[in-house]
Amino acid sequence: PHLVKKKDPADKAAAAATASSGAAGEEKESVPSTPATGTPSGTPASSARASPTPDKKEEGDKKEEGDKKEEGKEDQAKEDKDKGDEKMDVDKESKETAEKDDEIKEVTPDEKKDEKEKEEEKEKEKEKEKTDDKDKDEKEKESEKDKDKSEKEEEAAKEKSDKSEEKEKKNSAEEEKKKFMFNIADGGFTELHTLWQNEEKAAVPGREYEIWHRRHDYWLLAGIVCHGYGRWQDIQNDTRFAIINEPFKMDVGKGNFLEIKNKFLARRFKLLEQALVIEEQLRRAAFLNLTQDAAHPAMALNSRFAEVECLAESHQHLSKESLAGNKPANAVL
Repeated sequence: PHLVKKKDPADKAAAAATASSGAAGEEKESVPSTPATGTPSGTPASSARASPTPDKKEEGDKKEEGDKKEEGKEDQAKEDKDKGDEKMDVDKESKETAEKDDEIKEVTPDEKKDEKEKEEEKEKEKEKEKTDDKDKDEKEKESEKDKDKSEKEEEAAKEKSDKSEEKEKKNSAEEEKKKFMFNIADGGFTELHTLWQNEEKAAVPGREYEIWHRRHDYWLLAGIVCHGYGRWQDIQNDTRFAIINEPFKMDVGKGNFLEIKNKFLARRFKLLEQALVIEEQLRRAAFLNLTQDAAHPAMALNSRFAEVECLAESHQHLSKESLAGNKPANAVL
């Protein structure tokens, strides 16, 4: 039946047209010729020859109905065939699924055990991988911590070294900056400051301790505070005040070395003591807001003292000249 071709609608329409045209021609042939006047002939108008036309029409209709029925049957046969094919496909699929289910059911318990063991091995491998990853992460963290610690230690060591270098630099700078500072503010009433200026000029670097200057004066006063007035030998023997003996090392071989040394220390101490007394008096006067009056009798005494000092110097010079054998000098005296 699948080899039967379906008739096209155009073919159907052409067949119907041919059938109708054939029926019309037969009708024309069956109509008799009558006179134009319309008068009745010897025979009646309805003859027996006109009867066959409806039969032909019925036959054409029957043919059309038969064709339609055949076409409907063909369509149904095709639909039935398509349905049968679909059913066959569904049956095949159901059979295949049933076979698969049977195969699954037929799996032996040994195979199930193997599958379970495989799954367990896979899980164990996954756990091992997780543990390995954790160990790796921990090791990386530990290594990072060690690196951080080492870096911190290095930074701390560098900071310590930098700080120590800075301290050393500061100490050296402070030592360079720190000069020996000792002063007695006598207001110029003694010759101490002029002596200090001359001695510091003579104290060239390298000979700082060979020439007596204000550093030695400071340690001389410290020795007197420690040992007392006139205890020159005890001060000289004390190692804390060894700086006092250095300027006299060149005169060690002389016979009167000790006398020269002790006399110098006594004269120097008298000058220092006088300067300290004047400093204290000036401090008290500043504290009491006392001012010096130019009309005070003490100022007149000061001027008179200067004149007497000048006369004493001139007489000293004349006495030296008279001793030298200068007769005019003897006359002046």
